[in-house]
Amino acid sequence: MTFGKELARLREEHPLFANHYLAYQELKDAVAQGDVSTLMARLRQELDKINDIVNVEMVALRGGLQARCRKLADGGADVADEESLSNLAEAIIRLHAFVETNYLGFQKIMKNCAERQETACCSWFLSRVEEAAFRHETFDDLLVPLGQLYAAHRQQQPAPDDAFVRGLGPQAQSPTGEGNSQDYFVQAKDITRLKVYLLKHLLPAGTMTKAKTTSSTRDTSRMESKLSRPLVHVYLEGSAGNQYAE
Repeated sequence: MTFGKELARLREEHPLFANHYLAYQELKDAVAQGDVSTLMARLRQELDKINDIVNVEMVALRGGLQARCRKLADGGADVADEESLSNLAEAIIRLHAFVETNYLGFQKIMKNCAERQETACCSWFLSRVEEAAFRHETFDDLLVPLGQLYAAHRQQQPAPDDAFVRGLGPQAQSPTGEGNSQDYFVQAKDITRLKVYLLKHLLPAGTMTKAKTTSSTRDTSRMESKLSRPLVHVYLEGSAGNQYAE
């Protein structure tokens, strides 16, 4: 499937983002026309559009998760129901996929630019994309509170089925080295979905704790990350050294 067709499929599957995906075909047409000023203006417009929607969605998700964690810390029993947690998890996965898809689209457009003499000078724009706000959002900041909510949910639920891990099948290596471990190779676009799956089974090493402020007129508490002391780890390879504790 071509990237253009994949974008069309995603727009249909995720109507929330339908008008916010990269205007891939329009950018390809601009590259073909060779008008550098028009192309650069459109690239900036598309980058601003994607930065804006990712920021809006991240703020909304952070706020929703932290509000639930505050209620949980106050003894709320109705903040970790399965349906709402599934909706939050899917929203995080969907946003991460949106980020990765648009980044791939920019990469493809910059490659097209570099291959044409008229637009080769525009290929530097990829460095601006790399530095853009949407590329530096930390999805683990969303997964820590989600993990705490799942942990509360698990206290009242039986252990979930492990069909997702079984589905990895041929991607799994035989256990190697010392200890009881197993390696899995997961594509970058699937990493957030895998992390969410782990949160349904394991307690994340990071937890959220409620920190009171000095205001006496209203609740201005905030949720802060706090590292727990893990006993068993599932390591996800990456520069951030992400880890989850059983």
